[in-house]
Amino acid sequence: MGGTRTKAGWNRGCNMCTDALRERFFDVLVSGDRVEARQVVLRALETGDSAIDLITELYWPTYERVEKLYRADHLSKLGHHYATRLLRVLADQTAGGVITHTSCIHSAVVLHYVLSYSPRQ
Repeated sequence: MGGTRTKAGWNRGCNMCTDALRERFFDVLVSGDRVEARQVVLRALETGDSAIDLITELYWPTYERVEKLYRADHLSKLGHHYATRLLRVLADQTAGGVITHTSCIHSAVVLHYVLSYSPRQ
């Protein structure tokens, strides 16, 4: 498995998946800015990142952060709903790009399941 170890975790080669990008993506998600969220994803795809990279290196870490902050009462209910709903839509759209990769479909399905059935408070 190629890639580098970063402070945020294992990076399999996602060109755009930096801490700054994750921070920007998080901010856009919790504010509910669908247009800018799609622009972030499109810019990452244009730099050569794959759908697999986006799901494993951008969406998943961002989702974990959203859940952690929400459960610790550091994120509003509205911000949590914006972020999880928008992540679900983006994950569904991105999963279309990994339809031929069985293991990636599994990752996308798991992410979709988690986002669809996260506990409501």
